[in-house]
Amino acid sequence: MHPLKNKILKEIDSRGPIRIDRYMEMALFDKELGYYNRANPIGSKGAFITAPEITQVFGELIGLFMAQYWIDCGQFKPVTLLELGPGKGTLMSDLLRSSRIVPGYLDSCNLCLLEKSHSLKEQQMKNLQDANPAWLDSLDELPDQPVFALANEFFDALPIRQFLRGKQYWQERLVGKSGDSLQFELSPEFEFKPLEARLKDTSEGNIVEVRPGARDFIQGILDKIKKHGGIFLIIDYGASQSLGDTFQALEANQYADPLANPGSADLTSHVDFGALVKDIEGVSVSPLLGQGKFLQNLGILQRSQILTKNLTGEELETHRKAIDRLISPHQMGDLFKVMAIYANRQPVPQGLH
Repeated sequence: MHPLKNKILKEIDSRGPIRIDRYMEMALFDKELGYYNRANPIGSKGAFITAPEITQVFGELIGLFMAQYWIDCGQFKPVTLLELGPGKGTLMSDLLRSSRIVPGYLDSCNLCLLEKSHSLKEQQMKNLQDANPAWLDSLDELPDQPVFALANEFFDALPIRQFLRGKQYWQERLVGKSGDSLQFELSPEFEFKPLEARLKDTSEGNIVEVRPGARDFIQGILDKIKKHGGIFLIIDYGASQSLGDTFQALEANQYADPLANPGSADLTSHVDFGALVKDIEGVSVSPLLGQGKFLQNLGILQRSQILTKNLTGEELETHRKAIDRLISPHQMGDLFKVMAIYANRQPVPQGLH
C-alpha cells in the first residue's frame, strides 16, 4: 500500500469520512508524500501534458499578448509579471523569449512565481535562472505596483468540495473507507448557504462543485489591479457554471480512479469560471472564449505557417498535430477556456473582444 493512502486511512479512522478538498490537499500537497512534491507531473513521462509542453507557439503567443497589452495600457514602469503554478517554467521561458522584441517591456518587469511544489520549483530555478525570478509563498508578498498575472491550468488543481442536490437541500460527497479501500460516501442532507442560488437551476441528483480557495487567489491579484492597474489572464478547462461530477485523476497520461492511488496521480476538476468572478466589483471581465478561438485571434495559424516553412516529414506532421491539439474543437480548443480580468480604466485586451 502507498504510504500516503495509509496516512489517509488513518485520518478517516480518527475523524470519520473527510471532505474531498481535504483528500485532494493530502494527495497533491502532502509535504513528504503528495504528488506534486514527489514527482515530475508534467510532460510525456508525467501524469499530463500542458499546452506549453505541446508546442512553444503557445507560450510565445501569450508572451506577445502580454507585451502588447502593456503597450496598450501606456507601458507601466515597473510592473510585476506573475505566474501562478508555473510548472517546469516552460510557458514563462517561451513567453520571455518572444517578448524580447518589444522595446523596454522586460526591463520594466519584475518576474514573480507562485509555486507550492518543491520539485517543480527546482526545475523552475534551472529553466528560468537567467530571468532572475522571485518566488512568492503568498500573494500578500506582491509588490505594490501594477501586475500582469497569468494562470494556465492552475485553478483546476485547487481542491474542491462536491455537493449532491437532495430533495430539498444538499448532501456533501465525502471520502470514507471500506477495509483498506477508499470510497465515496454522502453526508446527511443540509442547507448550504453558498449554493442557495443553485437550488433554482439544479434537480435532485445533480452534482455541483465548489472550489473554496480559488477566490483568495483572485482577490489577492484584484487588489493590485484595482489600485495600480494590470491584467489577470486565466486559461483552464471548464465552463461558465459547474454542473456534474468532473473530479478526475490522471496517471501516466491516462484517466484513473481518483481514490485508487493517492500520491501517485494528479487530481483535477473542471473550473467554474462564473464562480471565480461572481460578485467581484471595480474591475472589468472579458467574455469567456474557447482556447482555440483565442489563439486564432492571436494569430496562431499565421505563426504556424511561418514555422512550417523549414519543416518537412515527421517534424512537419508533429508540428501540425500540436497546433491542431491546441485549437481543434474536438481536443483542447473548446474544452479549455480563456478569461481576463483587468482595470476598468484600461482598454479591452486584444484577442478577447
